[in-house]
Amino acid sequence: MVNKANKINRIIGRYSAINISNSGGTEEIARYLHNIYECEISYEEKISLKNIMNLFKHKDSKVFLLGASKIFILKFLFSTLIFKCNPSVVYIKTTNKVNKKDLILRLLLLYVFKKVNVADLDGSYFQVFPSHRKMTINIPELVNVNLKSKNILDSCIKLNDRDIDIGYIGRVDDEKGFYEVIEILQDIRLKDYKKLCDILIWDDKKDIQIINDIKNKNISSLIFNTNFKSTNSLPNYQNIKAVILPYRNFNSTIRVPLVIFESLSAECLVFLPKWIKEDKEILKLINEFHNINKKEEKSLFFYDKRDDLIGLLEEELVNISEKTY
Repeated sequence: MVNKANKINRIIGRYSAINISNSGGTEEIARYLHNIYECEISYEEKISLKNIMNLFKHKDSKVFLLGASKIFILKFLFSTLIFKCNPSVVYIKTTNKVNKKDLILRLLLLYVFKKVNVADLDGSYFQVFPSHRKMTINIPELVNVNLKSKNILDSCIKLNDRDIDIGYIGRVDDEKGFYEVIEILQDIRLKDYKKLCDILIWDDKKDIQIINDIKNKNISSLIFNTNFKSTNSLPNYQNIKAVILPYRNFNSTIRVPLVIFESLSAECLVFLPKWIKEDKEILKLINEFHNINKKEEKSLFFYDKRDDLIGLLEEELVNISEKTY
């Protein structure tokens, strides 16, 4: 336990990124740090200069910069050069998406702000940094800690007893494969299977309009479940047999999508595009997750083309009905 008389561990970032009452990948990272390090949470939009200065009085404290704006990050980093007594500052990069500002910040962290530690989700983004300055957010541990804190997945329902045959969990987002999912679920070969799109609403008006337009197509046996970002509710993984996640890339999500691990935790069958299998860092984390949780790897499937996915789905759903799982 943290001795709060001597330490003030804190997460600082934008309200839209680290509000742990909300749902989302960065919010889950904030929730994990909050649980592990007993961090207080401060929003950059509201934190005062006095509060920032107070942080520099506690050398044994930790400050995590997570989901903060580049302007705020730079201001805070320059503060580490001014004050003699510094907390342990950790800048967390949650994606591997890189623009010009990211490159500049990485160079500044490497050569100027040498007191500041860095963290990413798979060990690759800050690969060139000295080992004593690096930490990696352990995704398998993060998923386990967060699900345990929510009393989720204490016991799993057998696949054959679940109501939903095929589920998609995510946002209305082309890069996450949402529109590909809709095409897949319209395939005549899947018409008799119960299908669910569990959608986290990001843009209220736009997303709801898109969902209503799809509902008007009357796709056989398809239902939608919508959750707003502010609800902090997990999808009902335990009621889904097979989860399809046809990511086109990871540009619109955190580097390691947590939904993959949450689905595996619930013992769903998980279907991913083949390109993810070529991502060595992701595959390493999945294998680590299997080892930690003593899960069998037979629940994870990779496919090349849409027809391959549909064929796999049909085959495995038949196996479930015949109780081979």
